[in-house]
Amino acid sequence: MKKIILVTVLIFALMLTACGKSSETNSSAKPLDLTGNWAQEGKEFDDGYQAGYISGDRIEIFWMSDGGKTSSLYWSGTYEAPTEVADEYTWDSKNDKTRTDKALLASGDDQKTFIFKDGKISYEASIMGKTATMHLVKTETDYMSNGSGTESADTSNLQEIKLNNSGHSILQSGGRTTILYAVDISNPNAEYAIKFPKILITAKDADGKILKTEEMVLNGIAAGDQYTYGSSVSYEGNIPTTVEISVGNSDDDYVAQSSSEIIKSSSLSVSNISDNPGTFKTFTGEVTNNSTEELSSVAITVIYKSGDRIIGGETSYINDLKSGEKKPFEVSSYSNFKDYDSYEIHAIKW
Repeated sequence: MKKIILVTVLIFALMLTACGKSSETNSSAKPLDLTGNWAQEGKEFDDGYQAGYISGDRIEIFWMSDGGKTSSLYWSGTYEAPTEVADEYTWDSKNDKTRTDKALLASGDDQKTFIFKDGKISYEASIMGKTATMHLVKTETDYMSNGSGTESADTSNLQEIKLNNSGHSILQSGGRTTILYAVDISNPNAEYAIKFPKILITAKDADGKILKTEEMVLNGIAAGDQYTYGSSVSYEGNIPTTVEISVGNSDDDYVAQSSSEIIKSSSLSVSNISDNPGTFKTFTGEVTNNSTEELSSVAITVIYKSGDRIIGGETSYINDLKSGEKKPFEVSSYSNFKDYDSYEIHAIKW
């Protein structure tokens, strides 16, 4: 009988010890800590990716470009930290529209659902009508100062990008309408570049119904600079009665010229140009990079004119133009537009 009692006591003691250890382990466990910097999985420092940070009760995410050198706000919202021990966590972030309403590339959603699982934060992001699931992972890169690490600007004394001139032409074939457009824009700020100038094209019918609207985001205009850019918008439908062209930028787009890598348009010179007739006309020439920057991409734009009026434009691109290098280019006129008196060719960093 004593043996049975002793065994019973030992088993009970072992159970208490195990419970004590389990209780100690659980009491030392902490809820997930998601604060810190996050970047798109496998995309950080690519030409375009998303990254951001969680701090306090806020999460902010940016569209990053130029290998992480420039940024534009995509999301600023609430963050509710986990209060229980778990491997997964989901929260609904409410949009801080005092921040996002000023950013043209920001989401307009009232709230966004974020899911943490397997070491990643996932959410849906949309731009230009397309939606994708983004996956962010922890990073050592600091994105808390707007993601770019460049000098922030006091926007109260800065001016928005200016539209000096614009024009368009309308083509239609087989029920498809194409609008060739071009703009002459300038940055009136003497010391601040604008990272992401935006062009908004809106086509309407006689009743004011919007037939097509599209935003083109350019890749920066230097302080005090001016340049011309043109492209096209195409859609299935009727010829518009009116075409509205406007430009703009957000408060997040200003960056001190001295700390940016945005070059003057005059740093790119175009020479030896010619137009070559054929089934589809082409424009050829050479572009020289007179800046000290190594350019990953350059936009070459043909501007069509009737007299002194801009009536449209088309753009092509070349890659990897080193400092001091000259490269040939060819712009194909896929619209086969012919109703112009003269043309000009311009180059800008892309």
